Amino acid sequence: MQVTRAEAVVGRFGPTIALTVALAVFSWRVRSPSPWWDEAVTRYAVGLSLPDLADMISRVDLVHALYYLAGHILYLLLGRPDDSNQIYLALRLLSVLASSFTALILFRLGRNLGGPAVAVLAVAFYVISPFALRYAQEARSYALVSMFATLAVLLLVRWTRTGEARLLRLSSASLALATLLNEISALTVLPLAVVCLLARPSGFRRWLLSGGVALAVASPLVLFSLGQSGQVSWLYSPTPTMYADFSRYLWGSATAAGLVTVIAAGLVWRGRTRVAASGPQLTMLVGLSMSLLPSAVLWVVSQVEPVFVPRYLVFVLPGACLVAAGLAACLPRAGAVIMVAALFLTGFSLQDAYRQPVTGHGEDIRGAAEALGAQARAGDAVVFLPRDRRVVSMGYPERFDGVADVALAGRYDSIYGSEVGPDVLTQRLAGRSRVWVVSGKQRLGDTLTATDEKKQEILGRGYAPVSVFNTRTYSAVLYVSDEEIAAQGLTALGDEKLDQCPYCP
Repeated sequence: MQVTRAEAVVGRFGPTIALTVALAVFSWRVRSPSPWWDEAVTRYAVGLSLPDLADMISRVDLVHALYYLAGHILYLLLGRPDDSNQIYLALRLLSVLASSFTALILFRLGRNLGGPAVAVLAVAFYVISPFALRYAQEARSYALVSMFATLAVLLLVRWTRTGEARLLRLSSASLALATLLNEISALTVLPLAVVCLLARPSGFRRWLLSGGVALAVASPLVLFSLGQSGQVSWLYSPTPTMYADFSRYLWGSATAAGLVTVIAAGLVWRGRTRVAASGPQLTMLVGLSMSLLPSAVLWVVSQVEPVFVPRYLVFVLPGACLVAAGLAACLPRAGAVIMVAALFLTGFSLQDAYRQPVTGHGEDIRGAAEALGAQARAGDAVVFLPRDRRVVSMGYPERFDGVADVALAGRYDSIYGSEVGPDVLTQRLAGRSRVWVVSGKQRLGDTLTATDEKKQEILGRGYAPVSVFNTRTYSAVLYVSDEEIAAQGLTALGDEKLDQCPYCP
């Protein structure tokens, strides 16, 4: 078959261009957004000593053990920096690299399934997706999970074409790594099964054995982590609206995502009896299996055991990009360009929003920590209401140097540490004239412990707030003892100044 000049150019330079464009898009303003809750936990975990990290994950957050270990190694390679922003940058750049290599893998997968045009379109849809950008710039494992899950599909597709045993083993190894990084990605086994049944049904038993070994390797982590499932006890069964909201993340519009999926599914169904060995129809069929099967199954399972969270499903995005690419390849060239431009425009506002310093990742932990660090004095005390707001100090521990965390007893009954009882807290606060309260808006699953209530009681009867710094989600409030207020002639804040701090006394 004769190869056109354009196809030759795409084949030669396409992978390099795909990687370069993805690196440029995903690294742009990667420093800008303040870290959010989960990223702060990552920064805390990777900065622990290896024995302390092992102790932590044996009690909590075992599901992220492999990622924390990788992050800890990166932390050591950086020379154990104290600057949290430097650590966040390194961890986010790891995600940028993973997402960029996902674009490269997606290019190769698209070319294998549908040819050069499909490959180019798939990468184009990937780099303009707000969902891809959001997790390419996050210090968590989701970009790595997506890379390994997509690689597992590519390697299996190549195995079905060549029968090379090494490719099957590598595909299963990629599946195991994705599952070890996030157990939800074990659902990648569903599109892998579809690929095998479509392209090499005679090898299904062989694949089943190989895939079973991969999941068996990851199963101890899954089984042990079940004992820590309380960490997601705040989740509830998803509604159909939540599934639609998830699709909105892909392109910035649930309507656009729905139209692409429905039209592509219709075309696949219409030609179901004549699926070619390659081409747009096969691309859409594989893409639908990669995007719809894991997300739909997780939604159904979550009706019984709620685990449906959009970020757990980042690994389905490459499949959605294949669906869009296959559909665009069925259009005239002008139509394909219009489709790319339309999806770019629908997602552009989200792309821009995700890069904003304060609101980009939904929280401003950086702002709250820096405000407290700039105003706190050596010997000040700090309490967190509820205790899980300690995540602010976990995210920027250097901002809390010299400030006594008076309620902290030790670590690891939860990620946020165990706290002393009310009586010990009373003793520790005795004689303290300045106490910072780090709190914020209510979150789903918030609960106040007896110690939290004691914090409120002590501060409510012997202290008054004199300054407050509010971010979008957090507050840092300085409480000063009544005696100190009288001695220095300070003025207490009115209740209206604490509107963003519902837990403040």
